[in-house]
Amino acid sequence: MKKEKISDESQFLKLLKPIQQQLLIQLLLKEGQLLLLAVAVWSFLLLFIARIMVIPFILRYFFIGLICLLAFFLYRVVKRKPDKKMAALLFNKFVPDDRVVTGFAFLGNAGELETLQLRDAIRHMKIHQEKVLSRKKRWFYPKWLTSALCLAVCVLLFIFYPNKEMKEAQKLEKEVKIVEEVKKELEKKANDSKEPAVEKALKEVKKKMALEKDGEKALEALAKQSSELQLKEVKQKEKQKLRHQRPKARYLRQWVRKL
Repeated sequence: MKKEKISDESQFLKLLKPIQQQLLIQLLLKEGQLLLLAVAVWSFLLLFIARIMVIPFILRYFFIGLICLLAFFLYRVVKRKPDKKMAALLFNKFVPDDRVVTGFAFLGNAGELETLQLRDAIRHMKIHQEKVLSRKKRWFYPKWLTSALCLAVCVLLFIFYPNKEMKEAQKLEKEVKIVEEVKKELEKKANDSKEPAVEKALKEVKKKMALEKDGEKALEALAKQSSELQLKEVKQKEKQKLRHQRPKARYLRQWVRKL
């Protein structure tokens, strides 16, 4: 009796499995299309704001929003993942007298009445299985896809036809990148420099550039300091030459005296 009961349960769950898989595919397609719409809305809003105010490094904000949206929709999929109960409720709509939900409720019970009810549910489920699998299903959401496409077209127009604020943001991005590269170069030179005076001057220039938040001002500050820095480097080189020349001069004077 126990073996028959286990067999009945496995048959019942086996009949529910393809329905559960269909529900999962439907959920993934639905959430995927909703995610596509959400990304289109986020992109449109971000670029729309970028046309009103200067927003440098806009791609960073886009990817931050994209990651947040992906995490949110992944959470939605996990939370709403169809289980066997959902599959049984759907199957039950095609089988008369609530046989499927009754059979599902009797899973795990060993009584004779429960076993007979489960077998009766399995028999009717096999009869109506094809009808359930071939039912009309909603795979696509035209309104969502159309809205996402329209917003995507607007986003492309914003990108290919930037206004004054967007061009200013691009200019600011380039300036900031240049400043960052110069800072790295200054740090490298400061580490490689063997002269304390030059090393100190390099560090001072780097500090002054770090205080300037505006890229253009930072570059101006760098230009002002560069001539002074070059002068210090030249002086240090001249000092080194003099140090090397002094021993030779002493030797030459001694040799002349001997003559």
